[in-house]
Amino acid sequence: MEAVTINGFHLLYMKKNKQSINQNRIQLNIERTEVSKLNEKRKSQTGRLTVPVILLLIWIGLYLGSAVFGFRFYSQQYGVDRSSHLFSMSSSFIEHSYNLFFHAGDTGSVEYVYYILIMVALTGAALAACGAVFQGTFKNVLAGPSTMGAMSGCSMGCMIYMLCFYEANAVAVTYVQQYQMELLILAGGFGGVLLILLVSMVVGRGKVSSSTMIIAGTVFSGVISNVMLLAQYWIIANDPSDPRVEDLKELMMGHFDNWPPLSTVIMMLIPILGCLIILMFVSGKLNVLSLGEDEATTMGLNVRRYRMLMIIIGTVLTSIVVAFCGRIGFIGFMVPLIMRRFVGPDLRKLLPVSILGGAILLTVIYDIARLTGFESTISMLTGPIGCCVMVVALFRKGGGRRAD
Repeated sequence: MEAVTINGFHLLYMKKNKQSINQNRIQLNIERTEVSKLNEKRKSQTGRLTVPVILLLIWIGLYLGSAVFGFRFYSQQYGVDRSSHLFSMSSSFIEHSYNLFFHAGDTGSVEYVYYILIMVALTGAALAACGAVFQGTFKNVLAGPSTMGAMSGCSMGCMIYMLCFYEANAVAVTYVQQYQMELLILAGGFGGVLLILLVSMVVGRGKVSSSTMIIAGTVFSGVISNVMLLAQYWIIANDPSDPRVEDLKELMMGHFDNWPPLSTVIMMLIPILGCLIILMFVSGKLNVLSLGEDEATTMGLNVRRYRMLMIIIGTVLTSIVVAFCGRIGFIGFMVPLIMRRFVGPDLRKLLPVSILGGAILLTVIYDIARLTGFESTISMLTGPIGCCVMVVALFRKGGGRRAD
C-alpha cells in the first residue's frame, strides 16, 4: 500500500506540475502578445513623432526651391539676370547666395528673396498655431483667428489709424508715434476678441459657448469688412490719389509684394517665436482645458488664467500678422484641421505639426500667387481654398452636427 500510495502521490504530483507548466506557458504567451501589441503601439507612436521631422525637411526643400524661383521672378522683373535658362539662373542664384553669406561680393539683392520667404513662413506658422490653440481650447473645429474676432478687430484698429491718425510723410518723434499703427492694431485685436467673449457670456449666461463665439465672430467680421469698404469709398470720393486707398486694399487682401529689410524680419521674428515657445510649454495644460471647463476645474486647472493666456497670445500673433502682411484668412482654420488627421487632437503633437504645416501651405500659396500675379492679394487664393476645406469639414461623416 505504501508503494502504491507513493506512486499515486508521485503521479498526482506530476499531473499538477504539468498543469502549472501549461498555465505558465499560457501566461507567457499572453504576456508576449501584450508586449508585441505594446511594441507595435510604440512603433506607431514613433512613426507619428517623425511627422514634424518630415514636415521640417519638406519646408527646407520648399524654402530653397522657392528662393530659386523667387530669384528668377525678381531677376526678370528688375533686370538683375534676364537669362531664361535654368542652369544659368541656378548658378547665378548660388553665386549671389555665396556672396551674401560670406560677404564675397555682389549679392544681386538675393537677400530680399530669403527675407520675404521667412516672413511668409512666420505668417503661416503664427496663424496655424493660433488656430490650433483656439480649436483645441474651445472644442470647435471652426474656431480660428478669422472666426473668433481677432483678425477683424486688428483690421478695425488699422482702419481707425488710417482715418484718424494717418499723416503722409510725417516724421515720428517718439516711439508711440513711430509704432502708432501697430499699437492700434493690437488694441483693436483685443477689443474684438473681448467683444465676442462678452457676447458669448451674455448669451450663455456666464458660460463661454464656442458656437456663439463663432457666430458672433462671423457677424463681426462681416460688419468690419463692410465698414472698411465704406471707408475706402469715402477716401476715393474725396481724393482718388490718396495713398490710404492702396494701404486699405493691402490690409483687406493681404500682401507679400514688398521687399522687407532685415530689421523688419527681425521685428516680426522675435515676438512670433516668443509666443510659439510659450504655447509649446503650456500645450499640456491646454489639453486639459480642451476637456471642458468643469472637468478642467475639477482637475485643478485655473481655467480663466490659461484661457486668458491663450487669448492674449493668439491676439498678439494675429496682430503681428495683420500689421506686417494684412488680413490673410482661413490659414488658421485649414491647417490644424488637416494636421489633426495625421497626429490626432493632442496639442503637444498637433501644435508643432500645425506650425510647420502652416509655413508649408502659405509658402506654396505664395509661389502660386507669384505665378498668377496675386502676390499683393493673397486672400484671393486662401479664401476659396479655405471655403472648400470648410465645406468638406461640415459634410464629412456628419461633421456639421459634431462641430461643437
